[in-house]
Amino acid sequence: IIAHSVTQRLPRLTNGCGNLRKRLFDPLFHRLQPTDVNIRVGVGQHLQDFRSQERVFGLNTFSERFSESGQWAITAEARRDGFDAQDALDLNADVEADRTSLTGGVGYTHFSTDERLIITPRLRAEFHDSDFEAVSLSGDDNDSTTAFNPEISLTFNQNAHFSWTASVGRFFRIPTFTEMFGTQGLLVGNSNLQPERGVNADAGLSWTPRDNLNTSVTVFYSDRSDSIVAVFDARGIGRFTNTGDASIIGVELEGVWQATKQLNFKANVTRQDTNNDSDIAAFNNKQLPNQSATTGYARASYDLLTHFQVWADVSIARDRFFDLGNFLPAEDSTIVSLGAQFQRNNLSAALTLNNITDEFVEDFNGFSKSGRAAHLSISYRLQ
Repeated sequence: IIAHSVTQRLPRLTNGCGNLRKRLFDPLFHRLQPTDVNIRVGVGQHLQDFRSQERVFGLNTFSERFSESGQWAITAEARRDGFDAQDALDLNADVEADRTSLTGGVGYTHFSTDERLIITPRLRAEFHDSDFEAVSLSGDDNDSTTAFNPEISLTFNQNAHFSWTASVGRFFRIPTFTEMFGTQGLLVGNSNLQPERGVNADAGLSWTPRDNLNTSVTVFYSDRSDSIVAVFDARGIGRFTNTGDASIIGVELEGVWQATKQLNFKANVTRQDTNNDSDIAAFNNKQLPNQSATTGYARASYDLLTHFQVWADVSIARDRFFDLGNFLPAEDSTIVSLGAQFQRNNLSAALTLNNITDEFVEDFNGFSKSGRAAHLSISYRLQ
């Protein structure tokens, strides 16, 4: 992934128009070429020889204007996605796909006179134009989608220790080309996927008893239509599909403790109930596939030197199923990882050792994800 941003900072205006800040553009170029060759998957040991290429290029920009009582924010993004795939064992699976996406948003943040109450209404508009060329689709296919998603959020700072938050808004997610046409080992695409739509809402309380300690609790709810999930069959082959209507309700607890100047702890645990509202009796009121009912995360980090930090973290996942009928439960998992990061000026380097205990984590019954792994990343920011 290569990313570079250019920011234009304008001087503070004193003519009553407020403060103005702009970013001219933030380009992104991404290219990925995964290959599954001579891979055998599933109960029947299905052989794969699948090659694909993903391309992404985009530009985004924003502008903010400050006034005495609030702040206007405008964002815009143009993006071009491309996907090419060739299957040496099934020519009908070959596909070429392109998508042009234009998104824009406008929002206004209003501060009360005492700045205790903050209200932010937003509106986001999306336009997606997709062009598919695949043998399996019997020629070319074109699809255009437009969505408008309003949202409003508020924050009330009761005092130095307590603050309340709430938000509600519509969301829209178009299926990715990988979900529609890709083959990833046990997972195959579904060209008939529809966009996922719905409403998200949440309310929370944050408590800061001391300067170095913060805790929060958030209750959330999501009402979804055409939820996109990966469903596995008895052969061990997964397929992305729209489940229809679904609802999710849950609670999240989070805490951050700055024990010393160098030592920091943070933890998070989420409990949710995902309910599939299906017309099929066997799937109705069942948990959505691959959605853990309980997840947790904890990290301890320590600043050894001014520019050098080490950390250890643990993540857990409990109560997950692979199928719509909840007949295929997944094994619970506990993953421990270690890492170190060096950062100075524009240079950053990080080494991460994931799953150091080589924990067995299932993609499907008997099939594991990657075990112990090391990742090294080096980045330099151009200015």
